[in-house]
Amino acid sequence: MLFLSFVLSNFSVAQVKNLQNNSPYPTKYLSAEDSHLTLKTLTVAPAYDNVGGIYQATAENELIELISKDQFWAFSKFEWPVNIKKIEKRIDTVVEQPQTVLNILSASKANGLIVTIITKSAQGMNIHLSLYTEDKGLQLIELSHQDPTTFEIAKFKDIIKELYTQLKNKLPYKAFITSRRGNQITINAGANANLKTGDKLSVAQIIKINRHPKLKFMTGVEKEITGQIVLTKVEEFSSFGEIVFEKEGGVIEKNSKLLPPDFVQYQITEKLPEISGASSEKSAPEEWKPQATPQFGKLTILGGFSDYKLSSILSSSAAVNSGNSFAPTFLLGAELWVTSEYFARISLKQLFFKGNNALVGSTPDSLNFSVNNMDLLFGYKYSLNGNFWGPSFTGALGYLSESTKLTDTTPTAFSSFESSGLQIQVGGYFPVTEKSDIGIGLDAKFLLTQRLSESPLDSGSSSPSQNQFDIYGNYMYTSNINLKAEIIFSSINAGFNGAGNRTDPARSIDEKITSYLFGIEYLF
Repeated sequence: MLFLSFVLSNFSVAQVKNLQNNSPYPTKYLSAEDSHLTLKTLTVAPAYDNVGGIYQATAENELIELISKDQFWAFSKFEWPVNIKKIEKRIDTVVEQPQTVLNILSASKANGLIVTIITKSAQGMNIHLSLYTEDKGLQLIELSHQDPTTFEIAKFKDIIKELYTQLKNKLPYKAFITSRRGNQITINAGANANLKTGDKLSVAQIIKINRHPKLKFMTGVEKEITGQIVLTKVEEFSSFGEIVFEKEGGVIEKNSKLLPPDFVQYQITEKLPEISGASSEKSAPEEWKPQATPQFGKLTILGGFSDYKLSSILSSSAAVNSGNSFAPTFLLGAELWVTSEYFARISLKQLFFKGNNALVGSTPDSLNFSVNNMDLLFGYKYSLNGNFWGPSFTGALGYLSESTKLTDTTPTAFSSFESSGLQIQVGGYFPVTEKSDIGIGLDAKFLLTQRLSESPLDSGSSSPSQNQFDIYGNYMYTSNINLKAEIIFSSINAGFNGAGNRTDPARSIDEKITSYLFGIEYLF
């Protein structure tokens, strides 16, 4: 009958739409089961305790305190229905009568009833925690704990806390929508539920609750995904987001259920309007205008120092070395997200410093160095869990060049040189915290083709080799700003043969640079 009604309803709506489509929200997906699972207010029944009532008050008070502090639910004082006689007020027998449970919920002005049954037997203490809802007054969730050694009040309270946490985790949804305006929504969960900015949550309609054939508690649910949202701001007990997919316009509404991590697609706007009535069930945060969600790319500005070493073996067998252990270094970068998977990236790194001329008899004694590195890439990013900010691997092709210019010397100790070629890059990034706000990454770059040239004098034809390795760490300071630390290892090795125009040509050069950089990334 439910399926037939659903089909007829959709057919009727379709006919109306064919005639006239003035309504922006023509279809509603309604389910009694879904409505009965919208738990906003809980009440706590008087606990049943066969151990002389020792633990009864402790269990009730602990649960009331947990609910009151939770912010996910509101607490409502327990009230017996007026038609319940005093002799019948034993909760372990009352909950066997579904209609009585519904009467209790009505009298207590609550959507859910938590019942605690504490018994002591030869096997020790048994603690049962159950949740009853407006869905026919039946038990939705049942949890139990048995411990032959637990008698202390402090340990008993810890068990109640653990059972309460398990009960919340067994709910068939993580949160629900408390308000919608346009494509902006507010939900009743935040950092307290381990949510974070950028999370994608599926919106679902609960179609049916599957129950144990005898004990009637929930064994699973059947649901239909109706859309998806992305969180744009997360507070402690509430979050704000934007709808990015919707099965049909307007199907996502207040009380729609959200699942932890697809339908009409909306593009996230650069600037979101203020959300009116944006609040959780208990907290009332001020109206807020969220920042634009990063969707185009990022700019990088890093500064620091490098340990630079340059050595060369001359035909005369002389070995000359120069460098600087604290060479000022700057890096500018830009990355464009062509799609959520494909990207284009360019970075420019520069070093300026002075080094010694170690060739005996060569002048001047002090050399000015300028090292410029350009890195151009086009690549693909594969996200392991579908989360743009989560763990990922990258692969890219591009162009890498480096120019090292230094003061001319007489006789020549070092020549200026340039190295360039086509490169391949592989890398990965992995968050190290549950919120994904801190992560580490590694990139390795190798040249597929390469050429090296000296100036103004050269040592003949060369056979160069160049590679680069980057290790970096990110801290998401805000949704638009990352703090970044990076270590870059790069090296160029080249051997020379043949006739050059230097008086004492070099037979090999070896350049090694280790850069330590710190700065920010701006995501836009």
